[in-house]
Amino acid sequence: MSTHCHYTYERDGQHSRPLLCASGIPCGSNLHEICPQSAPLYRAKCATLQRKMHHISSPSHPHFSTMNNEIVYGFTETPFGTIIVARTIVGICDVAFLSWNRAAVIKELATHWGTYTPTTQNNVMADTVRRVIFEGYDHPLTLDLQGTPFQRKVWQTLMQTQRGETLSYEALALRAGEPKAIRAVASAVAQNRVAMLVPCHRVIHKDGTLGEYHWGKTLKQQLLDWEKNA
Repeated sequence: MSTHCHYTYERDGQHSRPLLCASGIPCGSNLHEICPQSAPLYRAKCATLQRKMHHISSPSHPHFSTMNNEIVYGFTETPFGTIIVARTIVGICDVAFLSWNRAAVIKELATHWGTYTPTTQNNVMADTVRRVIFEGYDHPLTLDLQGTPFQRKVWQTLMQTQRGETLSYEALALRAGEPKAIRAVASAVAQNRVAMLVPCHRVIHKDGTLGEYHWGKTLKQQLLDWEKNA
């Protein structure tokens, strides 16, 4: 079953910034303390942005600071194990398979989020993303792609690939309009933090071998086989 989503990109500096948000989000907390006073304003922002959701998009911005954002994260089960999903008020910023315990994964991601960034756990949000990825649930998502302009261009190019498709680093570089920057393209693929929604598992070597994957070659092959048969 295919996922029915539309991709939009920044044009002339203008971009849409809808938000994936489950109802009933509890008040925010950081890694050390509860911050209930932030909840009413946060919910109001969520309600406003949720009404504007129409597609998957990937807002572009050169720098990102979580100090002025709340991270909402959650866990959910997939056919390939547990994943963690995290989002800012802009959109999904992390999708990762768990290769170790949950506490260790949160600690690792906190190095990107910032130690004192307010966080809230919401497994309903994570499960909604799972349904979009693995069940073809027709629901709009936004991605908060945090990287350089070059990295975001590579990731956005990957988002245009089709389920069941594979391509080499050379082919990806060509599609991204950077045919001479194959190594830089490969580095951008390796830096992707939004598994599946930015499908870096579809990039293989030009000789047909799998190449590397953050969560292992076995999982990479399983994902490719699943997409071809879905």
